[in-house]
Amino acid sequence: MTDLLPTEAGASEAPQPARHWKDVAAEGRAGRTGRIAREVEDCLGVAELPAGEIRSDRQLGVAAALADLTPGDEVEGQLTSQLLTVHGMAMDCVRAARDTLKEERVRLAYLSHAARMVSLYARHIGKLEQRRDAAEWRAVTRRERAETALLEAALRGDLGAARNGTKSAPGGNGRAA
Repeated sequence: MTDLLPTEAGASEAPQPARHWKDVAAEGRAGRTGRIAREVEDCLGVAELPAGEIRSDRQLGVAAALADLTPGDEVEGQLTSQLLTVHGMAMDCVRAARDTLKEERVRLAYLSHAARMVSLYARHIGKLEQRRDAAEWRAVTRRERAETALLEAALRGDLGAARNGTKSAPGGNGRAA
């Protein structure tokens, strides 16, 4: 899995060997509470985190979120990647807004942008849930149609043919054509 932030100029960190995303996701899930608490503390200015630790936490967070959300298709994958990107942007805006060296109007602009990002995040969650609800409805509908077809075939006496996927004889005598 690649780093989510570019390496800093002058950083002397050796490149880490590639790890399987499932390993990273498991590590991210295990440390979820602490990682979330560190992000909140960093956004609120309670504790300053070094860029390397922020990068590591983001990598673990993204891997865990992807594993938890498990996109079902390409569109869900795109919505999920946008969702995670918007979350990162909102948190960056909050961090930038707490910088007391910036002018008040700039800080307020960052907070306003963070609010828009959080709203966008909520809409992405809604779209993802809407897609999943529709997919679940289609699956239930397919299952119900199959069950209805089996019941109708059983009532006609064609249950064996319906289960095998063959058509029954025109007379309805239960023998496959």
